[in-house]
Amino acid sequence: MPTRWLATSASAECAWVVWDGRLSRQGILEWFINGTFFTVKDCTADLLAFASTQKRDGYEVGGEFHCLPDTVDPLGPKGK
Repeated sequence: MPTRWLATSASAECAWVVWDGRLSRQGILEWFINGTFFTVKDCTADLLAFASTQKRDGYEVGGEFHCLPDTVDPLGPKGK
């Protein structure tokens, strides 16, 4: 599965988070924080460097990887 990333626009005051989504043994998509950054540019650069390093070292890069503002939950909005 190819690496996928998403960068959205947000205000300059927020931080950016690299989210890593992986399927658990129970088949549930679980999300982990892989890093935090001050800018989307730094977040995206780190994400691309990670994927490049993994591929160079012979690993298959899969799963869900996203750069999102720290105000965004990768699971979507919470219900009331």
